[in-house]
Amino acid sequence: MDEEGTLSPFVYWAQTDATITLRIELRNVQSPQVELEDQQLSFSAVGHGAQGEKKYGFTLHLLRPIDTESSRYRVLERNVEFSLNKVNVEFWPRLLEDSKKPAWLKVGGRGVIFFCLIEGEERMQTKPVIFYLFLVWSIIELVRYPYYMLRVYDVDNGFITWLRYTLWIPLYPLGFILEGVIIIRSIPYFEETGKFSVSLPNSLNFGFYFPNILRIYILMFFFPEFNEERRS
Repeated sequence: MDEEGTLSPFVYWAQTDATITLRIELRNVQSPQVELEDQQLSFSAVGHGAQGEKKYGFTLHLLRPIDTESSRYRVLERNVEFSLNKVNVEFWPRLLEDSKKPAWLKVGGRGVIFFCLIEGEERMQTKPVIFYLFLVWSIIELVRYPYYMLRVYDVDNGFITWLRYTLWIPLYPLGFILEGVIIIRSIPYFEETGKFSVSLPNSLNFGFYFPNILRIYILMFFFPEFNEERRS
C-alpha cells in the first residue's frame, strides 16, 4: 500500500526510444486522480483490481524526464493506459530512478539454482528438497502462463485470475525457502570439490571462490526488498 487504505495495482510497462507506455490493471475506474511531473507520476482511483473493488494508487519516480505537456492517459473499461513522451529520445535501461537490486538477480535466480547447484552437483539431485522445489515451480507456471495467454487475447477468466493472484501467497514464500535450503546444502559440496572456483596462483592472477558467492547470494536472497522485487 502506498498510503493508508490504498492498494497497489498491477502495472505493466513497455517503451520505444521516444515513448513510455503504462497499462494499469483496473476495471470500472471511478474518480481517477493523476499528477504528472517531469520525473514523477502519481495515480489513484477506485476500481476493480486484483483484490476487488477498492481504492488503488501509486507514485512512480521515473528514471529520466518526460514531456508533461504532450503526455496523455485514457481510462478504458478494462484498464487505464498512459502514453508518456520522453524529453530525450533514448532507450531507458529501467523505468524507475531507484534500482533496488541488480537486474541479474531476478533474471538469473532460477538459472543459478538449476544449472549450477543442481545440475553441477550430482549429490544434490537425490535430495527430497529438489522434488519439492520442482513441484512448486511447476504449479506456479501451470497457472501463470495460461493467465498471460488469456490476457493477450483480452479474455478474462475469473477462476484463472483468482488462482494467479491467490496461489502465489503460499507458493512464492515456499519457493524462496526451498531455494534457500538448496543453496545452504550445496555450499559444503562446492567447498569439497572446488567446482566453479578459480584458485591462486594462476596466469591471470585472479581468484574466485564459488562458496563465498553463494553465501553473499543467500544474504541478499532474504532481504525483504529483494523478495518483493522477485514477485513482480
